[in-house]
Amino acid sequence: MNVFVVLMLVFAALGLLDEMLGGRLGFMPDFEKGLSTMGGLAMSTVGFYAIGISYVQSHAEALAAAAEHMPFDPSLIVGCLLAPDMGAMGIAQKLAASASIAIFTGSMVSGGLGATVGYQLPVFLAAVRKEEIPELMRGFIFGLIMLPFGLAAGGRMLGLTVAELAVNMIPVLALCVVLIAAFLLIPAQTTRFLIMLGNGIRIISFLFFGIAIFSVFVPRYAVVDSALVSEMLDMVLRMVVVACGGLVMSHIALDKLRRPIEAIGRFLGVNNESVVGLFLSCTQSLAMLPLFTKMDRRGRILNAAFSVAGAYVAGGQMAFVASLIPPEALTAYMANKMISGVLAVALAVLCDKKQSS
Repeated sequence: MNVFVVLMLVFAALGLLDEMLGGRLGFMPDFEKGLSTMGGLAMSTVGFYAIGISYVQSHAEALAAAAEHMPFDPSLIVGCLLAPDMGAMGIAQKLAASASIAIFTGSMVSGGLGATVGYQLPVFLAAVRKEEIPELMRGFIFGLIMLPFGLAAGGRMLGLTVAELAVNMIPVLALCVVLIAAFLLIPAQTTRFLIMLGNGIRIISFLFFGIAIFSVFVPRYAVVDSALVSEMLDMVLRMVVVACGGLVMSHIALDKLRRPIEAIGRFLGVNNESVVGLFLSCTQSLAMLPLFTKMDRRGRILNAAFSVAGAYVAGGQMAFVASLIPPEALTAYMANKMISGVLAVALAVLCDKKQSS
């Protein structure tokens, strides 16, 4: 088990202890907030995972034949559009040419670009105020620009050759360029399209969840194997427990590190809420949304930039990935996220300073 996962379990245990003590330690609200994500996680991931894996298993020969005509690994298509816990990781493990490619596409590409396209972009654009959207988009652009650098570093840590990385980065770079161009040239239409895409994915995930549950309760007419549903529910539990630990850890850090937070804020040129948002994004990007309005202009840009790849580095997505890949590969996954996230924040600060001057 990865050391970081163990650390999250320790913090989750502190939250559970506080539940037993009736909230005397002050961790209970954060622990319960983590637990409350279980229902939403199950509805958005179980169906996609079970049906996606079932489809790949039943169409293995056709998919293998199609893959022969692709210049890059076929698992990249799913990795560019869906988050790891929405089926991308499981499907990548079935489609990829090697275990290293599966980890690269199913956890790294999917954890950054896939999670951004299929989840974060639509949710953020629908949640923030209209006047905040330009700053959100500007931040996403910085995040997308720096995303390939973290992926390249993570891929090399996995042992992928430069040639393998060059070929398999083609769709990633292409989609990043398309998104950046769309944000710059047609921002209003891009916003509407991404919100529609997010709503579509949400509806499909609910439909797939219903099909998966139907298969469990009416096995005679099952569409998916109930074992796949049980497998994903086990992963959801792991994700939720790590999310609980991450939120408790954030609570302790923010309570005990007031002066460092103020120092970081002065260094980056943002207010305290913006620094807290960056901390919260490490566990769950949605956790920083309530603070988004309270952030200053640069803070909103920095948080959006970091969320593209850096989000969930210590949260539920990390726990999901950790349950499917070796510990050394998890180190590469986390390094990829932090490199992309930190570089995106650095680029955002640099460009904003130039614009201000």
